[in-house]
Amino acid sequence: MIRSLPRGGLISGLRFQRSSHSLSFTPTGSLGHFDLERSPEEINDAIPNPPDLSLTKRLYEDIVRPSDVCDLLIRPAFEDVAVTSLALGCPLSGKDGYQVVSKSSVSGSKLLFANLASSWLNKLNLDIFELSELPQSDSTLTYTHSSKNKLIANQFSDDVLQQYDSLENFYTFFIDTPNSNITIETITQFLLTKASVDGYTMIIQYLTKNAHLLNPFVMNDFVAILLDDLFASASVEKVEIFDTFLNTTLVVSVPQLLEDLPPVTLDRLAYITAASSDLSTSNKALTLLCRNYRVAPAQKTFELYMARYTKLATQQQFTKKQILRDISSLKPIVFHYGMTTSLLKLVLSNVVDNTYDLSHLVKLVKDTTPQLLGEHGVEIMHKLREIQTATEISELVASVQATNLGHQIVEYGGASPKVKLDVMEMLTGKNGAGN
Repeated sequence: MIRSLPRGGLISGLRFQRSSHSLSFTPTGSLGHFDLERSPEEINDAIPNPPDLSLTKRLYEDIVRPSDVCDLLIRPAFEDVAVTSLALGCPLSGKDGYQVVSKSSVSGSKLLFANLASSWLNKLNLDIFELSELPQSDSTLTYTHSSKNKLIANQFSDDVLQQYDSLENFYTFFIDTPNSNITIETITQFLLTKASVDGYTMIIQYLTKNAHLLNPFVMNDFVAILLDDLFASASVEKVEIFDTFLNTTLVVSVPQLLEDLPPVTLDRLAYITAASSDLSTSNKALTLLCRNYRVAPAQKTFELYMARYTKLATQQQFTKKQILRDISSLKPIVFHYGMTTSLLKLVLSNVVDNTYDLSHLVKLVKDTTPQLLGEHGVEIMHKLREIQTATEISELVASVQATNLGHQIVEYGGASPKVKLDVMEMLTGKNGAGN
């Protein structure tokens, strides 16, 4: 028989007692260790120091990346692959000790294995790509609003461009007018048609102080407007003022400005900055034009830049490394238009120092501007003699090199009778030039 418990009787019948013992926790680090267990400090102390390999001869040297090579002349062909692959260690040019100019610290040219040499040379060849001609105009158009120009013209007087305060008030009148929709760019475009050099200076001064008012979304068109004005005026003073404004204000305000400019604007920028001797900006514009758009600049732009650069490099006696690091990014343009006279002279005097580079220079000139081969044939022959004198080669090899080079100058250069005679005299040993 089961008796029912009174409600709550079970709970009330239980008694709880408080324990007098407290829980304790012991840190793991203070516990004992097994006999074979080691502490972290003992483990670290047991690791031996790495051996000193600084004096050990390396089995292989680092190989320079093709993308890091700074070069202006080499266009690898089948014979380059064959000569490099068959040589011991596969050095570029087939000769041990040949050094390339590199953007990195690696400059050795040993490619180690034939398959690696073939792949490396193919990648180097990719740096020379076809360029399309510069388009006549960009796809982006700049529209002139005649109604806005009439409003601006109604407020304009000659006094506006006489004093800076008057110019500032002129800008402020339109910018602060509600719903006028006349921007600082539109006002500037109008004023450029009226400004002398002094007025232009004040306009750029105002734009510099109020660069925050310029609309970054129409910056490409605004730069095109400024360049169009410079081309129309052909003022050296204005070009220098613009160049300072571009580098200290516009590029600072919009860091990606140059990268976003369309091809025609980049070409004009390269020409204008080369004219003002800002060769850094001109070089960057030319590089962006050929690398980003695969477009060749106008020939007059390329020739102006090269004329200014070669003059600077000659005056300041730039080294081979500096020259190639400066202008190797323009290699596709050089192969597109060929050597200029000033560039050929600079390369002969300051860059070419071995027969491998000289042979590629001659091939480049022969394929692109063969008339220069005839005009400067004697200088090229003298360069070969200089290289041969500085290196230890047999008389037979020297004679073969000179004969081959002389044949190319006479055959492909369209040389004048006098140049042909001078070359033949050098080959036969007259004028102290032969062996």
